[in-house]
Amino acid sequence: MRILAFLIRFLLSSVLTLSLAVLAPADDRALVDFDFSGYLQGRIICHMYTPEHVSGLLSTSLEPNQAGGEKETAATIKRMKFKLTTPLFNSAWTLIASGGVKAKNAYLEDTYIRYSPQNNITWQAGICRVPFGLEPQTSSGKLDTLERALMYEYGNFGWIGRLGMGIMAERSVGLRMDVCWPQIFASITPGISAAIMSGNGKNTKSDLPAQGFMRLTASSTLQEEELQHTMAIGVSGTYGQNHFSTSRWDYLPIGSQGNLFTDPDSMLSMDEWNEYEMVITLGADGLLRINELTITAEYASREFSGYRSTGYYVTGILELKKHLLVDLYLVGRWEEAKQGYADGAHLPDQPYQAATLGITWQLTKTWKVQINYLAIYLELIPHAFPGSDILLGQVQVDF
Repeated sequence: MRILAFLIRFLLSSVLTLSLAVLAPADDRALVDFDFSGYLQGRIICHMYTPEHVSGLLSTSLEPNQAGGEKETAATIKRMKFKLTTPLFNSAWTLIASGGVKAKNAYLEDTYIRYSPQNNITWQAGICRVPFGLEPQTSSGKLDTLERALMYEYGNFGWIGRLGMGIMAERSVGLRMDVCWPQIFASITPGISAAIMSGNGKNTKSDLPAQGFMRLTASSTLQEEELQHTMAIGVSGTYGQNHFSTSRWDYLPIGSQGNLFTDPDSMLSMDEWNEYEMVITLGADGLLRINELTITAEYASREFSGYRSTGYYVTGILELKKHLLVDLYLVGRWEEAKQGYADGAHLPDQPYQAATLGITWQLTKTWKVQINYLAIYLELIPHAFPGSDILLGQVQVDF
């Protein structure tokens, strides 16, 4: 029923898109141009160590047999995403409507009107990506690894809920502006992104407006016959107020059974729920490419309601096409994150780490295969909880 409801909403948005395009003045549109694209991901999950169903108190909203994760290898359709793009009125205006289906849930995302009065200036209004960091602005179909960073939206491999700290959401409702200037000197290209959005991150209740975003970037690219060099840096920040609305995690197998069971001294009190609190999020990121080697790194910190959560990751990508004559990449990542308060899934101020090793094979322009081995650590201790070592395989086809 959720998928049916979503498809109905997407159909209505498509009808709205067509209607607006048809209503555009004839002098401003010669022929309406529609672009439909998307991708489908199929995944195999193999637990290297047999996860056991853990015991303990569960939320009354869950059935007992919902506790725990997958015990055996499972093949699933991970997600399907699609996007419809069409011009409006004239070439400066564009309407984008996109959404997807993940597991049994359907959703809308990146649905906005884009206005580009000049080649280097873009405005977006609607549901769009937040101008913060590197990974929140990257589509799931273009990630270097199969799961997002631990400090963001980290997949949970069959367990109830997610393990991610939720320092920053991928997208929000609001108004965004992006400006990119021409090269100034030494091939350096500066840019700035700003937005006013309804909110971001875990345990925040959306308000309009709530958060001001700012992201400053600078990049430099050098293309020579024997040297391909790219360097980019960025700093991001948000400032504003949100209502603190804790949606307590029901159960997770990492020594935490909810706010009422996790470190009582750090437990969120009833008085704090629904309080209007200041949110400050800061981040820094960088990218360095020298020929076949690319290194990306990112750090983020969020202070909300007096609690501070932090995280970072470093990713290395080695392109093997020059040596093997196929689009093959080796990928490695190390990351760490900690939540500043007891959220029912993470022990407060407890560092969680994850190591990822993988290989990506771009068979064609439309087919891609990725294999990742993922190990999750608790204070550098491996196998700290069931299901912490996973082998993932994924096939993606773009259309």
